[in-house]
Amino acid sequence: TKYAGSNTIPSIAFILFTISWVLLRLIYFPFWIIWSTSYEVLQTLDKDKHKREGPIYYYVFNSLLLSLLVLHIYWWILIYRMLLRQIQARGKLGEDVRSDSEGEDNAD
Repeated sequence: TKYAGSNTIPSIAFILFTISWVLLRLIYFPFWIIWSTSYEVLQTLDKDKHKREGPIYYYVFNSLLLSLLVLHIYWWILIYRMLLRQIQARGKLGEDVRSDSEGEDNAD
């Protein structure tokens, strides 16, 4: 880092973060969580008790989960770009890929 002068700990932390992101947000979340709320809930839902509000909650909740998955995929693209830049720089931390103008204040 800028202040400590060491890139080893941030590099290892970033690799662990990337691995956990892939495992939890791109594998576990869609294949277990969304699968459970989309398909398994239909087997256990009491359709006679929830005739009117059941389908509304089902579609709203699952569409929100799917939109969260879309955000996870977008964020993965940003993380992947950072990972590629870190590999190309041989472990040194690079610049942020999200925005070029963030943090630049011009007091003109």
